[in-house]
Amino acid sequence: MGNADYKLGLELLKRFKEYLERMARASEEELKELIETVKEPIRNAAYRIKQGEGPLKEELLEPLSVMVREFREMANLEEVKKAAQKLLEVLKKVEEKEGG
Repeated sequence: MGNADYKLGLELLKRFKEYLERMARASEEELKELIETVKEPIRNAAYRIKQGEGPLKEELLEPLSVMVREFREMANLEEVKKAAQKLLEVLKKVEEKEGG
């Protein structure tokens, strides 16, 4: 499902799913460390998904855009946590659509 760019972005998100789960429940200090680890792969995933076509594209881009913005601004880390949780929910829906 989806074209090559979308699939690449989706695979990046799946690879960093454990980090997203940790981000959703991390303390502020832990969250800052996790952001440093995942910010480039998440930015890349957002770009690839934006360029591509696939299921729930817009639903994936919504929390991804919040995360990318907050990675840059670092103004509201609670928004990062909420976006990580939302992204996990949408990712689960995509995986269910894929049958895996």
